[in-house]
Amino acid sequence: MANEIRDLKYWIEEAAPALFLILPTKTSNFPLLETIPEEDDSEDCDNDL
Repeated sequence: MANEIRDLKYWIEEAAPALFLILPTKTSNFPLLETIPEEDDSEDCDNDL
């Protein structure tokens, strides 16, 4: 159990803060999802019957 507490202490003091420092730079490199505008079909249709 002492080993588990030591691992948890390491996680809280070392690993978790490092993730918060790395995470924002990693997520900023991903492109944002963009919505594709719907095309107006009235120009492309051959409705001149």
